[in-house]
Amino acid sequence: MSALNPVCQFYGADPIQEYGSIYSDIGTYFEIAVGAESGVLNASVKNGPGAADYTWKVVPVIDLSSFLLNYVNKSIIDHLWIDNEGPEYRMLPLLQRKGDLDRKGITVCQLNVEMHWPFLDYGFDEEQFGRMILDFAEKSDFVLMKLHHGAPSHYRAFFFNAFDPYCVHRYFGDRC
Repeated sequence: MSALNPVCQFYGADPIQEYGSIYSDIGTYFEIAVGAESGVLNASVKNGPGAADYTWKVVPVIDLSSFLLNYVNKSIIDHLWIDNEGPEYRMLPLLQRKGDLDRKGITVCQLNVEMHWPFLDYGFDEEQFGRMILDFAEKSDFVLMKLHHGAPSHYRAFFFNAFDPYCVHRYFGDRC
């Protein structure tokens, strides 16, 4: 059996160069939004140093699988962070079994998603939000490891792909 590659490579995408360029310090930065589908999006973007400094701006968007395959050029992602200021809800189905990533041969081992309030803005209340999280876990190979209520405006959900042999071996080795 070959040794696993210990090198960490970081790729970040943000449509606002002023904030996204910080990714260049630790990896590769792409000045684009990543979403559920390619096109343009009226997005909530940071427009100043304060937590309340967000504004709406039309930005170009590339779909997640195209971003991973064509920009990042990887089909195995060890840890995917999603913080889309709302459109993250539309991205979850892409990660389900037979979803867009699965059909294109992309494996994600760990998933960290910031889910924004208020839920009603995205079409569901807190109870429906809970059902959506459970539905995602049921229709995907991801197991919900932690759901943390962060700042007053969001939850952070951490999932692990417990059914992919590469992921299980990479993070648990021969212990499983």
